[in-house]
Amino acid sequence: MCDFALDYDSILLQRWISEKIITITEGEESLSMEKELSKSKVDNLKDFINNTEYPVFLFDANFKMVYFNKNAEPFIEFYKEPISMTMEKGKKQIEKTMLINSTTYKCKGFQINLNEEKFYYETIDPLTDEHEKIMNLHEELEMIINGVHDGIYVVDGRGFTLRINKSYSELTGITKSEVVGVHVSELVESGYFDISSTLKVLKYKKTVSILQRIKNTKQTWLVTAKPILNEEGAIKRIVSTIYDMTELNGLREELKGKSLAIRDKQKEIDVLRSQLSNVPGIIGNSNKMKKVVNLIQKLSSVNTSVLLLGETGVGKSMIAKALHNSGNRKEQNFIEINCGAIPENLFESELFGYKAGSFTGANSGGKKGLIEVANKGTLFLDEIGEMPMSLQVKLLTVLQNKQIRKVGDVIDKEVDVRIIAATNKDPHKLIDEGKLREDLYYRLSVVPIQIPSLKERKEDVFPLVNHFIDRYSKAHNKYIKLSREVMDVFYSYHWPGNIRELEHVIEQIIVLSDDNGLIDTTDLPQQILQRGKNLEQDFTSARSLKEITEDIEKKAIIEAWKSTLNIEKTAELLEVHRTTLIRKASKYRINFDRNPSDILNQQ
Repeated sequence: MCDFALDYDSILLQRWISEKIITITEGEESLSMEKELSKSKVDNLKDFINNTEYPVFLFDANFKMVYFNKNAEPFIEFYKEPISMTMEKGKKQIEKTMLINSTTYKCKGFQINLNEEKFYYETIDPLTDEHEKIMNLHEELEMIINGVHDGIYVVDGRGFTLRINKSYSELTGITKSEVVGVHVSELVESGYFDISSTLKVLKYKKTVSILQRIKNTKQTWLVTAKPILNEEGAIKRIVSTIYDMTELNGLREELKGKSLAIRDKQKEIDVLRSQLSNVPGIIGNSNKMKKVVNLIQKLSSVNTSVLLLGETGVGKSMIAKALHNSGNRKEQNFIEINCGAIPENLFESELFGYKAGSFTGANSGGKKGLIEVANKGTLFLDEIGEMPMSLQVKLLTVLQNKQIRKVGDVIDKEVDVRIIAATNKDPHKLIDEGKLREDLYYRLSVVPIQIPSLKERKEDVFPLVNHFIDRYSKAHNKYIKLSREVMDVFYSYHWPGNIRELEHVIEQIIVLSDDNGLIDTTDLPQQILQRGKNLEQDFTSARSLKEITEDIEKKAIIEAWKSTLNIEKTAELLEVHRTTLIRKASKYRINFDRNPSDILNQQ
């Protein structure tokens, strides 16, 4: 048994005596008795001695042995004279060495008052070479623990405090004399801690981390308690470490600031992360775009015709290229034709080609049409409603028979081409107006894909902004940063021109900006600046900065939830931890357990 065990059990004895209202003599001063003890207190003391692991003797005021435990029996004949007889006046305890059968023993004596009678409680322990080694290791351990920067708190397998290191006292203001020998449950009850990680470890038998409030400190502490098990798997010790979360939060904010400072250098990575389901060219995180991507993936293994529907600037051309690049024709030609950009008198020859000598001015060797050039690949017909009705008939033949006939030729030629068409208008309205053949519409729209406008997929604004900044910064060799206010305006703006307008605005900003400049709302184009001014007016209302920030944060959480309807995905989208999202949702009374339609109506 090591020296520390004696110290520890002596402290437990003192704590036990204190609980039983027994006085310990301490120098000139003595703790006054609060009430007279009955004889049962003596019996309790005997029980304590019997449960002690090392030899114990109890002497009365006349130094007559009145009790000893079983472990002391081998030493009775050698230990007749108490060491406490030589205790100096004013001392509460004494230490001496004693030679018994060629073995040196370390002896300790404590003077106690019990029922107004004086007793001497004494222990002995062999002082062998091995014991000295243990003591040296104990001293070295104390030096190491006290040299650690983090606060350390150690308890035994029952929950009684064994030690705290110097850093723990410096961080919390709690001294060893206050807690050593005290059970952690008593410390919680006394208000030293609001909650105990040790009690949780004793209950769950595993490592536990908690946030803890400690007496006389304003900080929130992160406490991690880890059990140390013996060979039988029982808890022998529990070691806890504490960290000041105030400092940790400060470091986190500093790290967040540095992350924002280098974000412009990581835009390319962000863009790659925002590409959905590995479909090249598609940037966004919204549910509506995920549905589009899902359709693209399903159509990648087939060659059926597709009709793309959506407003001007939503990215129909990009979707068409994604369809081509995700399929088995990606190594072949992708030919794009804007049906509204080709003069009607040239349309047929451009689309189907012509034979040599077909008309005046024709190429002497003839010419391949764009359909033939797209053979084995994909032909994208944008604004299909602008194609002349006469050519729509010929295009229908191509779709039905997989054949083309050049202008001036009498022979049909087989072609294998996948046709993707697009329009920014209602195809049924085009049919009613006589601008689109109904039979051609049904041939083209085997699978229609409705592409959402940018105002319907606000979650995709930021990834698209980063993408275009990266593209045009490299193109013009200028690098910019957008202020938070600009990003707020971008998010609030309705984007009537969709992605095309956003791309144009980003390029304009970069071209007109200074290199490495910070873009503020005053640098935005007039139509967007007006929206920014309206937003600023909202901010300058009679509200505090905290209220404005909370309002924006609440709206951001609701918008993200609208796009995912999933807590994990919402947290990932907002780049916060799941527990942080739940805590903030509770703060703003956003109940994720309610019916999704109810949450979507929260504003």
